[in-house]
Amino acid sequence: MLLLLAVKPHGALLVASSGLELAGIILFLFGFFILLVAYFNLKPSLRVSPIPIPGAPLITRGIYNYFRHPMYLAVLFVGAGMVLRNLDIAALFAWSALFVTLCAKANMEDGLLQKAHSGALEYQNRVTGLPWFKDA
Repeated sequence: MLLLLAVKPHGALLVASSGLELAGIILFLFGFFILLVAYFNLKPSLRVSPIPIPGAPLITRGIYNYFRHPMYLAVLFVGAGMVLRNLDIAALFAWSALFVTLCAKANMEDGLLQKAHSGALEYQNRVTGLPWFKDA
């Protein structure tokens, strides 16, 4: 979905505003920054798949001490930045699909981490997940 946002042709803009374009750039850069921080914090357990690496530690330090899924949040910010720079119906649908997909992925990942790590449930109860979803 993020790739779709990056390569889709520009549609009829819902709103054209230099303020929205600036907000889009800021969100994109903020998301990229969060992604870099999360990458370096998660390094020993990093995997594209939500399936935990067998024997890898549960990462609860750094940005993971404040948010359970910073990489997913970062992708959402990057995508939202792309949407604001080209605010059309197709971009809104693509970002919405990205949001739903990442929430489902986060829920699946949380369940798998509970099976792999005895302290995962306590960590998940203590640290916020994706916004608007209690279990994500």
